[in-house]
Amino acid sequence: MAFTRSSEPFQEPPQPRSHGSLMIGIAVLLVFFVPLLVVIAMDSRTVPVQAATGPSSSLRLPPRPAGPPLPPLPPPGAPWPPPPGAPVPPVCALEYRVAADGVTVTAWTALTTVAGELTVESASAGSVHRHDLSVTVGVQDLALPAPLAQEHDLHAVLSGSAGQTFNCLVGPEA
Repeated sequence: MAFTRSSEPFQEPPQPRSHGSLMIGIAVLLVFFVPLLVVIAMDSRTVPVQAATGPSSSLRLPPRPAGPPLPPLPPPGAPWPPPPGAPVPPVCALEYRVAADGVTVTAWTALTTVAGELTVESASAGSVHRHDLSVTVGVQDLALPAPLAQEHDLHAVLSGSAGQTFNCLVGPEA
């Protein structure tokens, strides 16, 4: 084996790099960003919805499984906003009361924390019934037309004046 002369000085191989900065970056992602993504994904109250723009368009939402009863809403005309220390209400909730037979809907109540346009829709027996009405902030009785008033499975979307849209919680009285 022959040695050759080179004009370049001898260089040692590079030292292995520490993985400390990589571990710090991963820790920052896990501690700050992953929980943030989870909170955003779980916040169903502010899921944006494509709003319908005319009387001929239909607002289509995915079917919602029947859930547990909503927490009790304050009675219509209750003081607004709720007093300090009271539970924070959802942006929009519609609650129905049923008669003793457990089937007949007797009344609807709406709780909204944002004023705007409320779109209520039902798809039963292949036909779509839809009703738009203006709502104010607070708890109020909700007058729905007959085809919607007796439905248990309604979908509702609240469109606020700032252009935000919110899916409303819909369920039976607790």
